[in-house]
Amino acid sequence: MTPAQARALAQIQAELDRLVRYDDESIVHDTWIRQRYDLGVAVSYAPARTAAVRTAWHEAGHAVAALAVGARFSSASIRHGSGSQGRVHRIQSGGDARRFRRGIAARFGDDEVAAWRHCEQALIPHRPRIRQVARALLVHPRHLPYAVVAAVASSVQGPSV
Repeated sequence: MTPAQARALAQIQAELDRLVRYDDESIVHDTWIRQRYDLGVAVSYAPARTAAVRTAWHEAGHAVAALAVGARFSSASIRHGSGSQGRVHRIQSGGDARRFRRGIAARFGDDEVAAWRHCEQALIPHRPRIRQVARALLVHPRHLPYAVVAAVASSVQGPSV
């Protein structure tokens, strides 16, 4: 971990400790709210805040799943872009949904419900880590590098990632 990443991690942990009693919508950094509002994808701050929380949980799920299977990535972000509301950048040995679906076809064929249930069962034990990474994404006004995501995720009890 670089010194800049260590500083970001310390800031995130301090902020999460300070805001431990607040719900997710209450801790969204102004950057993420204003960005969605200024882009016109939210009509006011309330839906912008809700969208940021939903995106943070979604991307945190991808990041923790990647950590759980040993796939590396460069960073995770909830920055709203032209083609996505956030993303986990440059996942190696995994990747996008199309590649994932091709990979599980050998095991589940066309049974998407069985594949969904399998993924659900695999991720449920990681929910506390997903929550912590989502909250880290919400309080920090920039992307989170892999090392920071891994440290935030490992700071929570649960299955090893």
